[in-house]
Amino acid sequence: EGERERALLIDYNSCMTVAEARANDGAVYSVKQGYTAPEVRSGRTAAISLATDLYSASAVFYRMLSGAPMTPIQMIRGIPPEVGQCACLRDAPETVRAWTRQVLARGLAALPARRYQTVEAMSRDLRELVDRIDGVGVTHWALWEAGRRQAERMIADNPALEYLRDAASLFPSRVTAEAGADLADGTGALDDCLRQGGALLTAPAGMGKTTALLRLALEQSPRYTPASAAAVFVPLHSWQPGEAHYVTDSLLGGLRFKPDMGSYADARKALMDLLDQADAQPVYLLADGLNEAGGETSLLLDELRTLARLRAVRLLVTSRTEEPALELRRLCLAPLREEDVSSALGQAGLLAPESADMRELLRTPMMLSMFIRSARAEGRQPTAGSREELLRAYLEALKTKETAATPEDTALRWQVSAAVDAVLPALSYEMDRKGRALTDAELLPAAERCYRRLDSRTARRVYPDWIGRTAAIRGGAKSAEDWYGLMAHDLLWKRLGLLIRDGEGRYQVVHQVIGEYLAACDAPRRAAFRRTLLARRAAVAALCLALAGGGTWAVRQWAAPAAQHEAVPYDGTYADIVMNDLMQAYIHLGIQYADLAAALGAEAGTGRSAALAIPFSAEDALLDLQDMLDAGGEVMPWSGQPLNREACERLLSLPAQRSTEYALYLDVLAYLRSDARAEALYGADYLEALTALADTDARITAQLYWRALDPHLTGTYADGQAIGTHYQAMLALVPEQNKFLLTSSRDDAELILKDLYTQRGKLTDRIDASGVMAAYERWKENEP
Repeated sequence: EGERERALLIDYNSCMTVAEARANDGAVYSVKQGYTAPEVRSGRTAAISLATDLYSASAVFYRMLSGAPMTPIQMIRGIPPEVGQCACLRDAPETVRAWTRQVLARGLAALPARRYQTVEAMSRDLRELVDRIDGVGVTHWALWEAGRRQAERMIADNPALEYLRDAASLFPSRVTAEAGADLADGTGALDDCLRQGGALLTAPAGMGKTTALLRLALEQSPRYTPASAAAVFVPLHSWQPGEAHYVTDSLLGGLRFKPDMGSYADARKALMDLLDQADAQPVYLLADGLNEAGGETSLLLDELRTLARLRAVRLLVTSRTEEPALELRRLCLAPLREEDVSSALGQAGLLAPESADMRELLRTPMMLSMFIRSARAEGRQPTAGSREELLRAYLEALKTKETAATPEDTALRWQVSAAVDAVLPALSYEMDRKGRALTDAELLPAAERCYRRLDSRTARRVYPDWIGRTAAIRGGAKSAEDWYGLMAHDLLWKRLGLLIRDGEGRYQVVHQVIGEYLAACDAPRRAAFRRTLLARRAAVAALCLALAGGGTWAVRQWAAPAAQHEAVPYDGTYADIVMNDLMQAYIHLGIQYADLAAALGAEAGTGRSAALAIPFSAEDALLDLQDMLDAGGEVMPWSGQPLNREACERLLSLPAQRSTEYALYLDVLAYLRSDARAEALYGADYLEALTALADTDARITAQLYWRALDPHLTGTYADGQAIGTHYQAMLALVPEQNKFLLTSSRDDAELILKDLYTQRGKLTDRIDASGVMAAYERWKENEP
């Protein structure tokens, strides 16, 4: 009952030794139809052995699987009946069904010599079956199952790859060897090549390298046998610089392990031992996109060379370019024949372009596919005359197809437009800049910038069709993160198939050619937003100068063209923006300090800071800093000095923090000045502590200035240059804060900062412990 339920085998009352069984002429045998071995049924007592009982055990196993004993005809044939479609095996992995067939084939063999000869032998195979059911172990069958499962999952998860299931619709491909001779059908030629040892397959973008490898992974025999090759597709675009075991760990990532497998090191050793067995079944490692592995790839190449030398490994690597470090046979994918192109166009009812350049372009399978899909979506003959025009037409056709059945005012129409025209180029730029596939966390900032810009004037200029449509484009998203989910997950990945996600959750554009095109398209748009951002911040600077008086000359100097910088690691535009953000933050902090100090010395009034009216966004500034760092580099262009990221982040974050904190302190000050009794109790101590706190904050600001700003006020940023003069004029706005520059040290800044933060903590503790904050809260609760 319940967990106590057990299966009991009965009728074992005829037990005897082998010698007794052979001597009694079968007189006392218990014969059961469907369970008794052939030698017992036929009376061949001399053939009786331990294998006789193991036949019966195997027959019981068949009965448990199928629900019925073997029939006399099945037993006479001596071939175990098919069990793959039994209820308990119908949804089992193919390797489980294959091993079950093998156990039954051996256990139910008609000839005793071909059966299991010992209990241990049969138990060993049953333990193997349990491992396969549980999916554990570093074995060939586990690699076969994992490779097939991964390829199926990639296609199931990515609508963009669904075309691979229809082999008849794929364009013919030809593989060419070093001597230039065709090796007939691409997939067949590659399979033959893998049997011989492996190769490096090169071809220009769009020729179908990824398609060829995924087809190889899919077209392996659907039934597993010990001779089956295990084909595992490994996308190299997800490789990260510094990873020494990327391919090996990709193989292990699809496996499950027994409890005694203690660590990755143990698992890697077990895998390498398996792959280096002389008599092991082959493992096809299909490593796709070597050229897409960004950064310094020596570790990846070392791993590929090591794997290629293992006796069971057949390595096939694809790349746009030649890689001398790989000692593999060289193959390449040839362009489509003209007759192949004409046939494909004819079947689609299309004419070949008149331009010879376009006809040559269509010999690339991806371009031919786009040409035909664009025509189907637009319902007319394509007019594209170049690769860029064809890519643009394809994306427009994709949008048209997706929204053809929706009214013009439907939100989906504008969301698709935003996804393809704004978000995808921004994501493509990030992928192209970093040279690899990216995770959600890495792509989210790019989508956040698009989200923030929707209502900007620049967006209305760059995307005039969106005017009045931003609410529809947001689609009810309450945050940039929600909107990213709508744009990237729902539309670009799931619906449009323009993004592909791998098993690690990293995204890439459906094809590198499209990604590169979109990244290039994003450049002028980014430039337009950057120009607007710089202009806005220049206007903010002018406002600050105007407040100080006499700022016209400095504004003219700021507008003057700056000297050109030599090429340096950090992007100059980003670096300019970050420096301007840092100076704005410093000035903002200086005005906050001056206003707080003035309020502390005033006889009345709240002393609320006028700086709160000057626009400065710490969030935007920190994103600008991240943009610059993500773009790569080690030094600022004009100073040649590394940027102190920690100091910059602190300086950029402080205005918002102090604005909130100072507002509270000034409200408390207003409360004390409105309540004579409270001022008598707390006023003197509060003023003393808050004055000391303000001075400590000013010293912290000065130390951050020495660390974040001062090292870079050189070259074109030095005093006397256009930008440097502008900055000096801005500094004149905060003379009270600048006094602390004269009295603070540029050396040992980190130690000084640590002491200052400790001192600040003591002062805030002193204010809290004085009771004034509790009194203020009680007053607020009772305030009419």
